[in-house]
Amino acid sequence: MDNGLETSLKYTVAKNLTELRKNKGLTQIELAEKFGYSDKAVSKWEHGEALPDLETLSHLCDYYGVTLDYLTHVVEESDKEKYVSTRKETRVNHLVIVLMSCLIAPIVIITAYIALDMAIGFKWWVGFIWMVAIDFLIAFIFNCIWGPIKFRPVFAIGLVWSLIGALYLELGVDLPGNMGWNLWMMFIAGIPLTIAALLWNHVKK
Repeated sequence: MDNGLETSLKYTVAKNLTELRKNKGLTQIELAEKFGYSDKAVSKWEHGEALPDLETLSHLCDYYGVTLDYLTHVVEESDKEKYVSTRKETRVNHLVIVLMSCLIAPIVIITAYIALDMAIGFKWWVGFIWMVAIDFLIAFIFNCIWGPIKFRPVFAIGLVWSLIGALYLELGVDLPGNMGWNLWMMFIAGIPLTIAALLWNHVKK
């Protein structure tokens, strides 16, 4: 990108971001906390010193209820309605997609449970723990795409512990003797992963 165009784009985005934040009645610190950034990063955006990455720009558009074109163009007051996104409808659509995706695991697991029970009399109850883990994975993936950054550690921690729990129970049931049940130390691995998820959410970008 030409330096002149890049500079012009930065200042256009900066002006629009500043206006949108002030219209929301937020300080730079308050906005930074909502998106997991430092107030210095927000200040750089609003002074045209840096541009947010594409993921953050998308989240900002969703938050303010505008399109990306709104942020990157000089918009006349009379034309602003053209750039207002259907934020409510978009969020409803996202929620429906997430909920429908989260129904896939229960349908598959329940079908497998019934099939195994009828075929060989095996009651695969551990499958329901795997179902929880799969749904946490789906929620985590969609949160990375559409959701607020602040909720990401919640889904990450849920995914870690449900996976460890499902694996432990599966091995406990499947391995002969007490071999599987003696692997309880795998839960220790969840502690540093949980701490990492919590600390990552507080890293200022």
